[in-house]
Amino acid sequence: MPEKKYEQKDNTGALFNNSDKKQKESEPDYKGSAVVDGVDMWVNGWINTAKSGLKYLKLSFAAKKDQPQRETETNDDDDGEPMPF
Repeated sequence: MPEKKYEQKDNTGALFNNSDKKQKESEPDYKGSAVVDGVDMWVNGWINTAKSGLKYLKLSFAAKKDQPQRETETNDDDDGEPMPF
């Protein structure tokens, strides 16, 4: 019986721990993918600490069709404050 391939449902995603593969501190702590409104996306996440001491997860998204998953995506634009939602 052929193995069934997992199909990501729309507006869902998953992140996997990347800590053991990081070569630089600026690389993502988590990597994964998501489907947002039918678009396949790469998702990267960094565990950050705001100036107030509050820990949060910063995320970046990139369309898979626009670029392959990069091994060296960084967190260089972080200002230490969580994004307001």
